[in-house]
Amino acid sequence: MYEYHIQVGIAQVGPDNRLKPGSAVDLLQNGSFFEMNTNPWLMDYFAEKRLGCFIVSRQLDVRRMPSYGEHLTVRVWVYSVEKFWGHRNTMLYDERGEVCIASSTMGSFVSLETGRPARLSQEVLDRYPTEPPYPMEVLPRRIKLPDAAPEPLEPVRVANSHIDCYGHMNNARYVDLAANCLPPAPDIRRLRVEYKRAAKLGERITPVLYRAGDISTVSLEVDGAPAAVVEFLLPEE
Repeated sequence: MYEYHIQVGIAQVGPDNRLKPGSAVDLLQNGSFFEMNTNPWLMDYFAEKRLGCFIVSRQLDVRRMPSYGEHLTVRVWVYSVEKFWGHRNTMLYDERGEVCIASSTMGSFVSLETGRPARLSQEVLDRYPTEPPYPMEVLPRRIKLPDAAPEPLEPVRVANSHIDCYGHMNNARYVDLAANCLPPAPDIRRLRVEYKRAAKLGERITPVLYRAGDISTVSLEVDGAPAAVVEFLLPEE
């Protein structure tokens, strides 16, 4: 298990002084990369084979969204590794040790040269340390769009500030764009993301909102096809 500590800063909160959804994903995503870096042999293997690990799905169960100034602990552990997939819990705890956000992510091992899925060696599979999963209901990675009228919203160009170290749009920025389609400071109970294809610099993303009861789903589309689908479970009005 890996953990790091952070205090919620002013740039990470919204108008209600609570952590923004995209900022929460930033904290958890950072923990995932920090955890990988604690295994030098794994990083050497990835560098030698020119591999990366790209998130294909993410689920956040929000017990309580932390507020400005709170001291938090992010804990990360791997609970399953397969030939092509890895599964992590990334957890956010408050100062009392209580869970604020419980998260499960699924990542795909990818060749950085071809962009295609890559297989881990049996030696790596045998060596990778795993721990029991956190007891949460993990929903299917594929998100079905609700049977509701689509509401296309204002397109957004992928800018330099959206791009990560892989030259793609950062995972958390999809959440930012989708959250912009909701009312200010939404009370989110669960957040799910299905990443379908990596958006690139200069591409135009059109958010399409679907509202059905307590679920709001945003399809972030490039050339008419979703790059990512983000689902929010909100309190019913």
